[in-house]
Amino acid sequence: MSRNYDNKEEYSKYLKELFSRVEKLEKENKEKEKYIKYLQSQINQNEVSNNRRNNEIKNNFEKINKEMQNFNKRLKEIETYINNQKNNERIIKESLEGLKNSIKIKETIKIGDTVNYDHEDFVFVCPICKCRNPHIGNINIDLDERDFNVSFYCACFFKDKEPKSSCLKLLIDKVDKMNSFNLCPIHSKFPLIYFCNKCKKSFCEDCQKVHKDHQNDLVNYTKIMSEDDALLIKMILDKYECNNREIYKKLIKDYFKQFNEIALKYQLKNTIKMHNNRVSSLILLESGLIAIGSYDRSIYIWDLEKPSCYKKFTNWGNALSLLEFKPNKLISGSENYILLWDINSNQIDSPEFSFYNYDICGNCLVKCDNKTFASGSKDGYIYIWEYYNRNLNKKFKLHEDSILALIKLNNGNLCTGSDDKLIKIWNWKTNEIIKELQGHNFSVKCLCQMDDEILLSSSLDGIIKVWKNYECIKTLDCHSDSSIFLLKINNDYFAANFGKEIRILDINEYSCHKILNDHSSDINGLIKRNNNELVSCSYDNTMKIWGEI
Repeated sequence: MSRNYDNKEEYSKYLKELFSRVEKLEKENKEKEKYIKYLQSQINQNEVSNNRRNNEIKNNFEKINKEMQNFNKRLKEIETYINNQKNNERIIKESLEGLKNSIKIKETIKIGDTVNYDHEDFVFVCPICKCRNPHIGNINIDLDERDFNVSFYCACFFKDKEPKSSCLKLLIDKVDKMNSFNLCPIHSKFPLIYFCNKCKKSFCEDCQKVHKDHQNDLVNYTKIMSEDDALLIKMILDKYECNNREIYKKLIKDYFKQFNEIALKYQLKNTIKMHNNRVSSLILLESGLIAIGSYDRSIYIWDLEKPSCYKKFTNWGNALSLLEFKPNKLISGSENYILLWDINSNQIDSPEFSFYNYDICGNCLVKCDNKTFASGSKDGYIYIWEYYNRNLNKKFKLHEDSILALIKLNNGNLCTGSDDKLIKIWNWKTNEIIKELQGHNFSVKCLCQMDDEILLSSSLDGIIKVWKNYECIKTLDCHSDSSIFLLKINNDYFAANFGKEIRILDINEYSCHKILNDHSSDINGLIKRNNNELVSCSYDNTMKIWGEI
């Protein structure tokens, strides 16, 4: 609403009042803006301090949480250790109680009784031939004094027990190294182990104890045989009831008595000098030729009938695994690459095709069906490749560590062994893990299927395990530091390398029926030809053919 002024002075006065009011309002607005800025700065400072405080609280919480996790982990380790100690004490207590009860019931343990107690922490081992689960040999038990002293020996030392050929072989070697020894004329089954330097006579252990002239003067005695060797001789003499001149013949006769006609047919037929680099893989081709992968980045095709090297391919790395997908079509696996070769082609330096693949660490190529094949790799994955389409079908994480062994089972599933000490059965079509087998203490290096129920596996510590329907039914200690190759001969027998030896083993009795020993170095390849001949390669750069002569 406008005002009417009578004169200019009143209007001028009104304008001045109006301007002064405006200036006052502007001043008040500036002060308010200044105050607002101050409040905003305080808010920002509070936010910064709050963020800093929150970060400190968060870091402290994460630190405390991490310390709690470490504490809980350590606590679990302590609890596990305490439980293991309690379990060990329980096992020892049960063993002693069981031993006491057996003594009270039988009054005494019979010498020659079999020891079947095979706990992972308590394994009875023969001190001479290192055989596990042996028989009871010597007994010294005092229940009142709680003194338990029992010695255990393998079946080689008992008259009514069938000795193992592997143990006999060790005994033969040991007796052979002793050369000749003499028996005590008084105690006819005791070897002479002491020689008196004063009276110039030899004594057995019993004679030395009653030697009146120098009974307490042990300085005058010289040992001519160790106590272990003396005990070995005494027990073998008791078993075979023979003199010292016949003991070696008796051992040899008992050793060869165990061989059967199937095992005896394998004899050395031929020795072939190979290339100077060690073998990385060995397979039999459908044509009867032999394909050998080498650490000189080559693949050699051998004709054993001539015998001569048929062809040499230059691989893109060490051929750690070989597979014949179809006649004359070879697949090689190495570091980073899987290569496809035509054996009849003259292109020895150029493969037909190459797949880029993570490192292959062992015998890890297998044919899945007529269109696909599988490979195991260092990253724990199984890769399924399409042969004709030349591409990757799929991959599946199966292990946490490198896959070292891969085979196809009779039912079509794949079986793998790994650096993580596990064996896994896998349906490659549905990606279903059928079974996980635990039991090895070292990396699983080789797998072999005997039939629909029996599976063999070997690890880098020289242990062979026999699995029946996914349960371990037997553990064989090969006492070998090298990789063990397993090879099926028929449903009853399989072959395995023990260092530089090949042994023919019975799957039913788990006994050795034949030893093929002609290589001068450890064996690094073993296959069976179509005519049942065995072919072995070794670090001595030779290939040997074993068969019926």
